[in-house]
Amino acid sequence: MGLTAVIAFLATAVLGRILIPLLRKLKFGQTVRDNGPQSHLVKMGIPTMGGLMFLIPVIVLFLIFNRFNFDSIVISLTVLFYALIGFLDDFIKIRKKSKDGLSVLQKSIGLLLVSGFFSVYFVYFSGIGTDIIIPFSQMEQSLIIPKLLYVVILIITLYLTTNAVNLTDGVDGLASSVTTVVLMLFLFIGYSHADNQIISYLCLASIGGLMAFLLYNAYPAKVIMGDTGSMTLGAIVTISAIYLKIPWIIL
Repeated sequence: MGLTAVIAFLATAVLGRILIPLLRKLKFGQTVRDNGPQSHLVKMGIPTMGGLMFLIPVIVLFLIFNRFNFDSIVISLTVLFYALIGFLDDFIKIRKKSKDGLSVLQKSIGLLLVSGFFSVYFVYFSGIGTDIIIPFSQMEQSLIIPKLLYVVILIITLYLTTNAVNLTDGVDGLASSVTTVVLMLFLFIGYSHADNQIISYLCLASIGGLMAFLLYNAYPAKVIMGDTGSMTLGAIVTISAIYLKIPWIIL
């Protein structure tokens, strides 16, 4: 199983060698808000959309190691749609040479649609159930939530968490390092439950990809993940928590 992380690390590291010069050639440089710290102005022009470096290996390896089962396909599509919203936001900023990409309304509609798609699938079609593990209870007691209410809870959780990770991505290496630590916890929980091996593979691939991304993103950053990457990470973190029946941990 650990091979997943090793391959993801190597694939992301190699992809970085190809993608960063390509982003520079295409002039896909970062724009910086003028109401932030003056020290952040040095980030102007650093290649963005670097999240593609780990997104591609993570999704490919996740599908392969889970043998393209239906849950892994739905999870991959969900992550890819979140990444697409981030990609569009990054692309608009680059084209306009502005710090403003998608409007709040446009991004919110996109995120809520994708969140709704995944939440309805998980609650009504995945067969996993709507029970969540009660923390610090004996024998891991569960609380069963009505389906419709659970759909609403999951939509809100997905929407807020993807935005939270997006806001976290503001300092070299911050979002990637913090997310790696979170995914290590989810890996431990998933690995200790035989019925959650699908999440173990997702976490392993993501950890390997993020560790390689840090080779390029640690201070001083040679590339920035952009909304393409932060939306991807927000989706992976939240989906992992949902499948492990611990969405409350996101709070």
